[in-house]
Amino acid sequence: MRRGFIAVFAAALFAAPCARASGEARAASGYLPPAGRVVRPAARRASARRLLKTVSQPPASWDSREHGLVTSVKNQGGTSTCWAFAACSTLETQLLREGGAEADFSEKNMAMRAGFVPDPNSGGGNYDMAAAYLLRWDGAIADALEPLTTPWNFTWYYPPACRVQNTVWIPPRESADDNETLKRAVMQYGAVGVDMYYGTGSYKRVNGAFYCNETNATKCVNDHAVVVVGWDDSYASTNFLSSRRPPGDGAWLVKNSHGATYNDNGYLHVSYYDTRFFTGPWTSYGQVFIPAAEDEDYCAAYGYDRLGAVFYGSSGDEGFQGEGEWKIAALFGSSWNEELAAVGLYSVVAPLDYKLEIWTNATMNSSTANPTSGGALALVQNGTLSTPGFSTIHLDEPVPLADGTTFTVVFQNTAKDICYFALCASAYGYSEVSAISNRTFYSRSAAGAWRDSAKPQNSASLDLQWKIGGVSAYPAGNICLKAFTRSTRKLNEPPPEDFDGYDMLAGLKAASPERFYSFGGSFGAIANIVGANGRTLWTSWLAGLDPSNPAESAFTAMLTFTNGVPYLSWTPDLGGSRLYTTWAKDSLDDSWRQVQDNDLSLVPDARFFKVSIDQLPID
Repeated sequence: MRRGFIAVFAAALFAAPCARASGEARAASGYLPPAGRVVRPAARRASARRLLKTVSQPPASWDSREHGLVTSVKNQGGTSTCWAFAACSTLETQLLREGGAEADFSEKNMAMRAGFVPDPNSGGGNYDMAAAYLLRWDGAIADALEPLTTPWNFTWYYPPACRVQNTVWIPPRESADDNETLKRAVMQYGAVGVDMYYGTGSYKRVNGAFYCNETNATKCVNDHAVVVVGWDDSYASTNFLSSRRPPGDGAWLVKNSHGATYNDNGYLHVSYYDTRFFTGPWTSYGQVFIPAAEDEDYCAAYGYDRLGAVFYGSSGDEGFQGEGEWKIAALFGSSWNEELAAVGLYSVVAPLDYKLEIWTNATMNSSTANPTSGGALALVQNGTLSTPGFSTIHLDEPVPLADGTTFTVVFQNTAKDICYFALCASAYGYSEVSAISNRTFYSRSAAGAWRDSAKPQNSASLDLQWKIGGVSAYPAGNICLKAFTRSTRKLNEPPPEDFDGYDMLAGLKAASPERFYSFGGSFGAIANIVGANGRTLWTSWLAGLDPSNPAESAFTAMLTFTNGVPYLSWTPDLGGSRLYTTWAKDSLDDSWRQVQDNDLSLVPDARFFKVSIDQLPID
């Protein structure tokens, strides 16, 4: 990516939220605009609005609290973590919608482990950062494990209490009268995370009635993330400050994150006529985070997009140029016996017709130019993405993957009218990632040549060109295309049939050109480093065998290095109740060989290690 452009763009991006109208006091906030989603073509807005037409006609007023769909008001204190509080709140609401108990997720863990450049405490964030954290299974974790009161110079790895497999995007408002889409979304989902300008001089403290009437685009830029949980068409304009009275009645019911004693018991009433509420040049799509369904019990997630969608768009104002039957692909390498059960990707336009192909045994090396070369077509599936956001697509039939099998996911647009994909890339002052070459690809047509998305583009003649606010950018990174698998591992003889156990694999010695990192397990995934095969290396991971048993789930395996030599350790050491078997190989093409007494020093030339953990009978 061209640093000059991004430096200028980021300077405007991160300076903008600080601009305020004269005399405005600042409350703790922390919303940052996304790096690569500014312009919103009309096609996107229209598609999302059509989907929400299936919801009943909105009544004159709505309060999701009356339906038992809103968790308690939290307090972000003096931190810039409103975005994490809003994201966690929408997820907590979804669990209530599904009949679950009230959850309280750790906003501090989300902010600390999001992985972006801005300071977790004071730098702010947005819903894209929250999505990256949740979709790679870093969280959500219980707030009791890492509350806001714990030190900000430290965070720990915990298995997620709730995984997210889908998100829903809601288009911003276009005017004071453009409220029906957001109303329908609140009715359907109970709570929607949005952004707003939050100057304390714009509302009455006694009732939390808020109204910003600034029309200058450089002032009162959106700087706060909140959650919409209702509305009232009859909320009187006389409830607002006499010096800033809106021209008509009507207000949104907004859950804030400044504690239950602030505003109206922790809530705001934001006028429909507010010129910066979920609208304006720097606003983002609203988001809802959806917890994984019962049949989305995947063991591993593959993907080269640890920081999620940094740049994304569609043809027209934003996106790589042109239209047609475009396609994207990601090439992965299986690390154990498993089956491919689902794939996932971002889509702003919905409904979107697609064709999905799964290839196995394609060539995977440092010079791969075609992600399906040498492979066999294992599955073709047609369908429609029905919701804008990140969607998990369940395969009609799982694709078996033996240990070491390469597999390619190809996603092809069949609507032929919209070019679209999301890219995980570095943006100056926002994200820092190292793109892995020859792993994610795109093509402008169904039969066109593949291009490596990780190779820098620097010419308008090349088609990987983003338009951000009318300015061209040429990012290089990895396409956001994930794969989800389940284990089919067969335990070694002679354990009884009712045994359980998991393989775990970690590629070692970072100087290795393959950097083959991966992980296996059926619950509790803790992401750290994305490897060259798309699997994620966990420097520590949960190795318990029964997630419903706290004693079993407390077992953790640790991978450490001393002078470049890898060491495996277990906390606590459960001794005779587990059978640990370590396997090694020198290269990806070698066969696994068992390491005597699990002593890694006996295999000094090995770069790759696999650990099998089996449960032994308890007398």
